[in-house]
Amino acid sequence: MRLMPSTRGWAAQPRAACAAVGAALLVAVATACSPTYTPPPPDPRVALDVGQPNAHASAAHPVDPRAPTPTSVPLVSPATPTPAPGDMLSEPDAVARVLPAVLRIVADRSIGTGVIVSADGVAITAAHVVGDHKSVKAQLQDGREFTATVEWADQWVDVARLKLPARGLPVAPLGDPARLRLGEPLMAVGYALDLPGGPSVTRGVFSAHRRGKREVDYIQTDTALNPGNSGGPLISLRGEVIGINSWLLREREGVTAREVNFAVSGTELRPLLARNG
Repeated sequence: MRLMPSTRGWAAQPRAACAAVGAALLVAVATACSPTYTPPPPDPRVALDVGQPNAHASAAHPVDPRAPTPTSVPLVSPATPTPAPGDMLSEPDAVARVLPAVLRIVADRSIGTGVIVSADGVAITAAHVVGDHKSVKAQLQDGREFTATVEWADQWVDVARLKLPARGLPVAPLGDPARLRLGEPLMAVGYALDLPGGPSVTRGVFSAHRRGKREVDYIQTDTALNPGNSGGPLISLRGEVIGINSWLLREREGVTAREVNFAVSGTELRPLLARNG
């Protein structure tokens, strides 16, 4: 026998009593569903627990009290006009514009990536790739190999400047990160896992401008980075280097992170390249 709810008791109640009961129930439900805690707004800064993007690199950089003074970058990229026709390249063409200048960097057992930024042999990579070495091996896409001098390595920013003993080299142009729009495609080129057969290309989007605890400007992207990508170029569809791949966030406050990767912004690279030592 199926049990059915009885309505006889409710039918016998005056309408006023029913209305009072209904109002009381609504108040109770509203009170129970009201939030008791309002979380603070999210902190837009990145916790700079520098990971180990290269298997043979140092797990963290020493704290240097001489922090550089970087150019400020807004946390959210301002709206920019839609690029003019011809301003953007196809992904293969953007990679082809930068690829000849990409270097395979070998510092003892550490394998990383670099990129040539001047035809007279100036190149940049990540400081944690070169470590404390005074020279490294640099291999071009055409197979040529050079012993490059490490002119300086800024462990604070994680950028090193190299000098190859050659002229007339292919060059990757530096771009302006301020032109990036949220969601714009980006690509990383580098020797991920040092797989045989040349560099790898991965793609993602521009996620945000970030400034970390070290007062260094970074470009956040979900473009996949792996050991060996360190020091390689993060490029836009204009075929320009807008960052140097540096580190990734694996965990923050006990929460596992996914595809939260960072490149030293081009706003840091220009003043650094002007340094003599």
